[in-house]
Amino acid sequence: MDRETESANSENKKSFGVADSGTGSLKAFEIFELSKKPEPAKGASEAGQKFEFTVEQSAPFDPDQFFGPKSGSGTADVELKPQDNPAPSPFDPNDFFGPKAGSGAAADTRPKETEKAREVEEVFPKSGSGDRLTDAVNSIKDIPAIHEQMVVVTTPFKESTTGTLRIYDRNADGTWVDSGERIDVNVGRKGLSWSVDNGDLLDSEKVNGRRKVEGDGTGPIGLFTIEGGFGLKNNNAIESQLADYGAVSGDTLPYRQIIPGSQWVSTAENYNQWIDNGNHNYAVRENLHSIARSGPYEYGLVLGYNGADMFDGRTASNYPPGQAQYKGGSAIFGHVWKGPGVPTAGCTAMSRENMIHVMATLQRSQNPLWLQIPESELSNLEGLRFQRRS
Repeated sequence: MDRETESANSENKKSFGVADSGTGSLKAFEIFELSKKPEPAKGASEAGQKFEFTVEQSAPFDPDQFFGPKSGSGTADVELKPQDNPAPSPFDPNDFFGPKAGSGAAADTRPKETEKAREVEEVFPKSGSGDRLTDAVNSIKDIPAIHEQMVVVTTPFKESTTGTLRIYDRNADGTWVDSGERIDVNVGRKGLSWSVDNGDLLDSEKVNGRRKVEGDGTGPIGLFTIEGGFGLKNNNAIESQLADYGAVSGDTLPYRQIIPGSQWVSTAENYNQWIDNGNHNYAVRENLHSIARSGPYEYGLVLGYNGADMFDGRTASNYPPGQAQYKGGSAIFGHVWKGPGVPTAGCTAMSRENMIHVMATLQRSQNPLWLQIPESELSNLEGLRFQRRS
């Protein structure tokens, strides 16, 4: 600011006067304007107006009292000697984190940096360890000891058209153990439905829900025998091929070759049977040879559903009660799929490679079973009893 303004402003400044009693206490101060002589108020001295207050002056600030005596001052000096309080060591990451991989340190137990990480194998829990499917399989009562393998097909829900196939092996103590197989499968275009009294080996009459019938587009829920395999190759050729896939020589499932004229019949007089009769075209049938040449029946397995017959030629009317019920459903197979996610008319389908692999894995001597169930139905499976239909 300019000097004239500064001078003008200085005339209006107020001064503060402080009176000191000389005893260490401030007792009064005065306020007056420099440009005016203060007029004494009535009853007041000419020294101006006084405002009385008392401030006790504290002792001078002593840093020794506040922070403690300075090191080396000699006053209550308890400073540690250098040897009593050594300087900290430099930060060593090996001490903090452990030795670096590949460093050669004695405690180095981690893989060397150049070492390829090992693949971690998936551990499939056994019965009682929290795997609900395995627990449900093991809850089935009274499965005869002669059955030592089980194919287990699951879908998420009854309406689902895709699922997973697993293979279980049986321990010496009778418990079923998941072998780790995981195979993608397709099932019926309408999913799965219960198959009470149609060859199911479980006492599942008490289970509520839709029932499998001919032409409904569903696959059967239940536990079934596996009657045998089929395909275009002759017996010697299939034995050789399955051996290439790890089959135990001489212990593969029964097998039947499809020939021209092979039909799977679904009319009453030969219901749910394989007939090699090219001179007879049944009213309701599947041309096995034609379907095999186009791919799906090149390799397959016949499930023991509803009195399915591959070998002995019995007619439907000769089956015991509860088996081969006319219109209860026929031609239930495991076979090669038309493609991932493509549903079937009621069979269970998988890739060609996986179909051959399953056929090679199953052994005649272990009397394998085939369990098929949606995961949403596992609570109905738990505790059911095995009962062979006879």
